[in-house]
Amino acid sequence: MKAAEYSQHTTADSAFVSTNSICQGRVVPILWPKIFDTESFIRFAYTSFKWANLASYNAGVTVVIVGLSRDSAKKQHLYTLDRDGEISVRETENITPYLTAGENNVIKSQRQNISGLHDMAFGNMPIDGGNLLLSTVDLEQLCLTQEAKDMFIRRIYGSAEYIRGLVRYCLWIKDDSLESALEIDGIKERVECVKAMRQSSKDAGTRA
Repeated sequence: MKAAEYSQHTTADSAFVSTNSICQGRVVPILWPKIFDTESFIRFAYTSFKWANLASYNAGVTVVIVGLSRDSAKKQHLYTLDRDGEISVRETENITPYLTAGENNVIKSQRQNISGLHDMAFGNMPIDGGNLLLSTVDLEQLCLTQEAKDMFIRRIYGSAEYIRGLVRYCLWIKDDSLESALEIDGIKERVECVKAMRQSSKDAGTRA
């Protein structure tokens, strides 16, 4: 931002190495419209690549290189590092803040659903002290019949399951089958632990 403001008073171009977060998600509509308001544009860019320094135990980070200019006579180039380590370059009429070729369309976040669906306040958030969630070993230790498994057990998918391929399950007890579930000692014990955990919470919503 400072470089873009500086270029309003000079003929200077600028370029920065940055984490690629500046060209992703919610950061884009916060940062880039302000930069474009200074009449700066992205003159060249390297899309995401891994970077690390020579320090011991250094943490590798994914970065981009972004060059800014106000000189419209200069051509715009978009560089990409492929999996083989080869750099390809394409000349384009405009580089977007997402480091693609095209128009500067910025996606803004909003809280209201545009499709008429229910709002999602949270993802998988059982607030159960871990008692409703089961590993494969936990499930085996419950010693459930196949009928009970079909009625009370579901696979659960959170970010770790999706990204790392982990397998977990959860207890899924409908109101009309609660009495049957509580007849199983292992399930009853876990339900009671959930109840105790929620009742002892300082959060009124959790207690409710």
